[in-house]
Amino acid sequence: MIKVSDNAMAAKYSQLLGLKPIQQVLDSYGLYDAAHGGGLWVGKHYGKDTERYGDPVGGHSHAATVRQLLRYYLLLEQDQLVSPAASATMRGIFASPDIPAHPGQIRAGAGRPRRADLAQAGWWEDWFLDTAVVTGGGRHYLMVAMTHHPKGDAYLVEFAAAVDDLLTKAGAKP
Repeated sequence: MIKVSDNAMAAKYSQLLGLKPIQQVLDSYGLYDAAHGGGLWVGKHYGKDTERYGDPVGGHSHAATVRQLLRYYLLLEQDQLVSPAASATMRGIFASPDIPAHPGQIRAGAGRPRRADLAQAGWWEDWFLDTAVVTGGGRHYLMVAMTHHPKGDAYLVEFAAAVDDLLTKAGAKP
């Protein structure tokens, strides 16, 4: 569900697992930290008007910060998310050509000609979020971008291209 956004499927499994147990797992990895602006929070089933738990920082039903998204992907890259086997399985899902990815702004900006294994793209009102693991051409880096602006999707494409160009130039050998 992190590669292909499907609110109905997310709601099905959040109801099956329970919101509080899901948040306990996120908290056990330090992926929500109220003292440092919040983080990953799942406090409502998507599309359902049932139970709701607002995050302690902003009272939002769902939340994410760039800092905690980067930590999530770093734990995944270091085989420290759940277990080495679970981390490898999740990375395999992200890289699988059998599961189509949302095109995403980072993929549009950084994917040329390098590969950007998209992990998640999302938006709400005029908030835009995109994350990716960019690989190829001697590169392997994480990129997370979030903006609150009506033209945020276009900004994320420009941001991703500028970052990738900078890293490509910095990594180029004369």
